[in-house]
Amino acid sequence: MRKMDSKNFDLNLLIALDVILEELHISRSAKRLNISQSATSRALAKLRDMFDDPLIVRVSKGYQRTPRGESLVKSVKSILSEVESTFETQEFEPAEFKGELTICTLDYGEAVLLPAIMEKVSQEAPGATIKIIHRKIYSISEVLDGNADILLGTIPDNPPKHCNAQFLYSDRFVCVVSKDHPLARKTITLEDYVSYPHSIIHTGESPGTSIDVALAKIGKSRHIMKSSPHFAASVFSIVNTNMIQTIPLRLAGKLLLYSDLVVKELPFETGAVEIGQMWHRRNSENLAHRWFRQLIKSVAS
Repeated sequence: MRKMDSKNFDLNLLIALDVILEELHISRSAKRLNISQSATSRALAKLRDMFDDPLIVRVSKGYQRTPRGESLVKSVKSILSEVESTFETQEFEPAEFKGELTICTLDYGEAVLLPAIMEKVSQEAPGATIKIIHRKIYSISEVLDGNADILLGTIPDNPPKHCNAQFLYSDRFVCVVSKDHPLARKTITLEDYVSYPHSIIHTGESPGTSIDVALAKIGKSRHIMKSSPHFAASVFSIVNTNMIQTIPLRLAGKLLLYSDLVVKELPFETGAVEIGQMWHRRNSENLAHRWFRQLIKSVAS
């Protein structure tokens, strides 16, 4: 591969590369770059020469990225983000902020934290847009890939080297049953707990949950009648059944406002549910991100 002379590299070409790789269309790229189609084509020609690769190639329905072009998508966005942060003004006024910030979370995070987060955002930055994208349970790829600004929920004990994490609070597991459940008016024993069918939140990746691991340690198991990836909707579905659902206490408190459910203490010990936020280090010094992370921390506290 030919070595590129970075000293003579034009930042405008990097901006053009980012847009071209995303749009995969010359005229749309030109419109976004606010330059002519011929200027966009010339920029692409220079980029192809610099990288010694076509970067995008014509196919039956437009263009597609070459392997080299595909490999550049994330790194180019990261470089441009760093450049933007370098020249960003060191003053940030939330009231004037008009950008978009993306949170990746399960519906637990959306039910428990988002109401208070949105209340604060509406007061401090009414022009902001907060986008929520669904998190695959235990996944951190959304932050690593740049699709989310903040990951909200359970986070790894040892985050990847390119990410920062901040502990927010601890939650704990409780049982939830329908108000007409035979266990609704009594203290639940361990035998009670394993005698009734259960509704669970599943990961789609492992055969058991942390609850099943805790039960196995004391020689017990339970019958799982229903599994779902959705915290809130899953709990609503146990109303008027004899199923038990085990969920974090803070979520149970929210759901009790809207359904005929009763919260009961677990008859065995489990680990705490530790909730935090994680972000890519490329956003650590971004003033809008910093403000948003501090807002989340204050709400969680």
